[in-house]
Amino acid sequence: MKIKFAEPYHSKELKMNSKAKIKVIPRLYFKTGGLYNGDTKESYPYFLPPNSIHRIEASSTGTKLEYSTNQNQLFTITKDGEVTVKEVQFGSGTIAVQEQKMEGQTVEIFLKIEDIFSWRVEKTHELLSMSLMSVFETPIIFQTQLGYLYPRKFQKGVDLTVECSHPQTVSADLNLLNNTLTIKPQGIGSSTIILKDSQQRVVDVALVVVSSKIEPPSPIHVHLGGTVQFKVTQEHSSPRWFSEDPSIIKISEATGLAKTVKEGQTNIFMNDSLVSLASMAKVSKIGEIQVDSSISPSILTNYDSHKDYSSTYQIQFQLLSHHQSVDITPHQSNSNSLIKHNIVFKCRSLNEKWIKAASEQEESKNQKESAICNLYPQKNDHPDDAPSKIKIEVIAGSNNPKYSIKRIFEFEFVPSFTIVN
Repeated sequence: MKIKFAEPYHSKELKMNSKAKIKVIPRLYFKTGGLYNGDTKESYPYFLPPNSIHRIEASSTGTKLEYSTNQNQLFTITKDGEVTVKEVQFGSGTIAVQEQKMEGQTVEIFLKIEDIFSWRVEKTHELLSMSLMSVFETPIIFQTQLGYLYPRKFQKGVDLTVECSHPQTVSADLNLLNNTLTIKPQGIGSSTIILKDSQQRVVDVALVVVSSKIEPPSPIHVHLGGTVQFKVTQEHSSPRWFSEDPSIIKISEATGLAKTVKEGQTNIFMNDSLVSLASMAKVSKIGEIQVDSSISPSILTNYDSHKDYSSTYQIQFQLLSHHQSVDITPHQSNSNSLIKHNIVFKCRSLNEKWIKAASEQEESKNQKESAICNLYPQKNDHPDDAPSKIKIEVIAGSNNPKYSIKRIFEFEFVPSFTIVN
């Protein structure tokens, strides 16, 4: 800065040492939100919705600020900047901001009261590839009809609710101020997150896709007495496995081979130097046995000229878990599966003169996992005691720990016989 002295002091003979103190104060601005993708540091009109409470955020100037207004019919403001908007549909006013150390210098904020026109969730592209045990947290952006943004930190005034189309896949929650959305995966799959206003109008929708980097994909349903071979879909330097509750599932830290101990639910974790992954596992006994009618015969006969005759009938059974009725039936197509249910499955006929029965598991040399019962028609030309229905007894369970359940199923029967003469 060049200092110019008054004319009387301009003298070559008169030498003076003059000093000026200059204090630089940062420009005062208010975090109003501004335009979408605009400069949020500019003091645009300050928008607030009706019936809301918000504390004004100002840039730091090193001085204490004091707020006041003469628009008390629309809103009130405390000296430290907390604005309470009354129940009005719209309106506008000014707020005076006084810097206490700079007497006489006042900044005015132009405040507009206007209903929120639209809501949106940021970073929704990240929701298309979430992994289990991750957490997605994002602010909710509020806009006016002209695209101006409302301040993000409301103490009160934004009435929103959130819903999930598939709560078994993800959970979604709003914080107390309804300005932050938190999404937590619960299982593998997809779900739609729906944001609604106070009148239950849909204001935003987002798709969430949850995948697993651990195989088998979570959640895992395994039979009591079964084993699970866990592995990761990507290479990891030195994966270490452990169970959250070893009384339900024990797992080898080095190999990832898990053995069930008792019924229940627990998490399996994999850690290495770079990442931590998790999978949910549920252990259950067999609770119910059903006939898979879609691929099983409806009529049995030992009459070889009958249109439904077969030298061997195969009955496919479904084995449902004890608690949630999840299908845990072992299938031949899953012989190389990472999940081994180790189910003991047996069947026998209560009408052996006409139909004999044995399970596919009993007849196989390697005791392969199966819930199929093979039925063999028997020649019998004496219809006197021929039953109208064949009864098949089915037993399913485990050898370790030992338990079993028994059911009896009936099938329509057409017997063959000979008419004498």
